Amino acid sequence: SRVLGRLKEKRRDDSVLFSALSNQGVIGQWLECLLAHKMPLVGIHSVPLLSERLISVLGFKKTKVLLLTHNKNSGLRQSYLDSGRLKFSRLSPAPSPDPAQYARFISDEISKTKRYLGSLHFLAPDEKLDVCLISGGRYLENLETQFSERISTHYHLNRTDDIAKK
Repeated sequence: SRVLGRLKEKRRDDSVLFSALSNQGVIGQWLECLLAHKMPLVGIHSVPLLSERLISVLGFKKTKVLLLTHNKNSGLRQSYLDSGRLKFSRLSPAPSPDPAQYARFISDEISKTKRYLGSLHFLAPDEKLDVCLISGGRYLENLETQFSERISTHYHLNRTDDIAKK
């Protein structure tokens, strides 16, 4: 968990962001292997919380960013960051492997998330949002044709192998 700040109205409660590791089976397999080989373990970290470091490397320190990462084993992770701080993250089911359906799925998910961010007052209707998508190369060609720049949305498509080099 991470304390995001204090609420300004009413009781002035802390605003807290909770994070969970939802697939204990996968983690358990890694832990068993590490323990069997007597390897030291420093920590287990949540991917959404690590996204703060990733967007810093990508140069999105002062903007509102919707970071989308696709993991074939767990689905589509959408993380919303404001000025480099994680505010919200959700995991959607894995999209179809068909490139045409993949692009449509991603576009629909971005629309849903933008509406949700608006309902939380995290994002005004005409406010600029950088959408940063990290995916494998074969999907990016279809995504490039699917997305057109809009006044309030700017798309940044990144190949996984290019990000790994950084």
